[in-house]
Amino acid sequence: MHALSQLVKHHYLKVIILCLISSSAYAIPPPDVLMSIWQSLLQVLGTITAFAAAGFLAVQHYFVQKGWSRRKLLIGFGISFVVLIGVVSWIYLHEANADTKTKPTLPTGEMLTIEQVIQRETDKFVRDWKLKTIKEMRAELAKARAAKHLAMPDLVDIQSFSPKTLFDLRKQQPEQLYFLDTREPYELARFNIGYQRAVRYADLIYGAIPNDLPKDKLIIVLCHSGLRGYLATHFLKQAGYTNLAYMQGGLGAWEKAKLPYEGNPNYSYEKSNFKLLKKADVQKSKAALLQLDSDGIPVKNFANIQQLPLEVSTTPDIEAMLQKVKDQPVILVCRTYAGCFHVQNMAYLLQQKKLNFLGAYDVTGSFLKN
Repeated sequence: MHALSQLVKHHYLKVIILCLISSSAYAIPPPDVLMSIWQSLLQVLGTITAFAAAGFLAVQHYFVQKGWSRRKLLIGFGISFVVLIGVVSWIYLHEANADTKTKPTLPTGEMLTIEQVIQRETDKFVRDWKLKTIKEMRAELAKARAAKHLAMPDLVDIQSFSPKTLFDLRKQQPEQLYFLDTREPYELARFNIGYQRAVRYADLIYGAIPNDLPKDKLIIVLCHSGLRGYLATHFLKQAGYTNLAYMQGGLGAWEKAKLPYEGNPNYSYEKSNFKLLKKADVQKSKAALLQLDSDGIPVKNFANIQQLPLEVSTTPDIEAMLQKVKDQPVILVCRTYAGCFHVQNMAYLLQQKKLNFLGAYDVTGSFLKN
């Protein structure tokens, strides 16, 4: 206290000058947010400078009174400064090293093109079908987004895992994985391997991304064949997520590998689900016809047909269509594999809503069979 009082008495002018210099930051007008932050930083630094200077002068005055020479004083302050910097650096590096050790490294998958993943299919029919379908899906996706004035992201290579690798990782590092299922409600109810979140593929591709997905875990995007999973990862990436992967071959490959699951993975048409109609039945009917194909090519010779490409229709779009036809009998129509695959999914929604669903008509007669 005596030293501090002596400082005020003998060096008050120096302290006042330092404080005036440090407070000059208050005169800087903040033209924008960045300048405002810079102004606050100058204020803090100015205050620290003033107190540091006051402390330095007080200590200097004290040791001078004790008979220390100016040279000895500077050496002492230099050694103290070096020791202080060393201690602070050690603490910082120790904490940084501790964070690195405690933060787990996320699993890394194979970086392959989607075509390379498909080439691993052992069944030639499935392999050829997927190679053809991924091209169609890309085109349909670009067309669907363009219709809503949305730019198409670049489709790049995304890391992927085989079903067996994911099964093992799920047992060994479950806390690092987050499973996001992008299938339709019927598919989820029919067959699943467990997941943390379910969001329809068609909602993801238009940017309806949940804002609470984890960024510190590896998000595994699931679908039936691996194709929707691959495409969906790009829209999560566009939304800022970087830890992304999909399962090679989808849940179909998981079931084929005889890994554990819940439910029945067989999506084949069952008579108990709904009735298959013939062309004559449809032509005689006054029902609302909903075509589920995504390629935009309407089925001919049906005047009252309406397009509802389920695979690229958002949930609000589907709800709006169901509201529109709620007082009419409904027939589902398809002419492509993808459209007929989604007949089961759409039939499930119609039945859940308790609408008057008469049945489905497969134009080709080959995708839906009794």
